[in-house]
Amino acid sequence: GFIYLNEVLDIMKTYKYCKNINITTNATLITEDLLQKLVDTCDHIFLEIDFDGLSQKSLESVRAGANFNVVFKNILKVINYRNKYPTKFELLLHFTKNKINEKDLDKIKAFADKEKIPLFVGEEFEVPKESIFNY
Repeated sequence: GFIYLNEVLDIMKTYKYCKNINITTNATLITEDLLQKLVDTCDHIFLEIDFDGLSQKSLESVRAGANFNVVFKNILKVINYRNKYPTKFELLLHFTKNKINEKDLDKIKAFADKEKIPLFVGEEFEVPKESIFNY
C-alpha cells in the first residue's frame, strides 16, 4: 500500500531502477519529501488522485477518516510539483459521483480545467445482494 511507498522508492533508488510508476492515492499521505523522492527516483510518475468532494462536508462524508484541508493542501503540493517537473508528472483526478457529492461535480470540473488536470468521473454503483458470497 501507499504507506510502504517510501521503502519501495529507497529500494528502487538503490538499484537505479524506476522508469515509470503508477500510483493511485486519496492524497492523505502525500508529503513534500515523498514527492521529491519520486522526482529523484523515477523517470515518469503517474498519479491518479481520488478526489470525491470539493467541500469539507462532501469529501469527509465520502472518505471516512479523511481531512478535507489536508487532502486539498496535498493536491496543491502535487500540482506544484507537476508544474515544476512537467515532463515527469502526469496527473488524473478521479471523482466517484454519488448522492452525497454530486452537487460538487461542476466545482470539481472547474478546478480540474483550471489546473489542467484530466478528470475521470465514475458513477457509484450498488453491488446486488445476490452477488455477495457468504463464506
